[in-house]
Amino acid sequence: MRCYEGDQTKQRLFLEDLYRAGSRERSRSVIYKAEAMKRRTTRRFVVTTRIDAPKDLYEFYAAAGRARTG
Repeated sequence: MRCYEGDQTKQRLFLEDLYRAGSRERSRSVIYKAEAMKRRTTRRFVVTTRIDAPKDLYEFYAAAGRARTG
């Protein structure tokens, strides 16, 4: 990920890892999004059973949330 301080544009990073709670039989994907902007940084995550690229999964759930809250 490029450093925000380098070119002053918003930077986004998407990562994926697996997590399995002790009470669950199978693992879930955890999608992480980190964003660096001029005034702040943000971190978000989504837990899912869907299989897709991390950025695509995050944007799918973000769009679904915007549709619900309209």
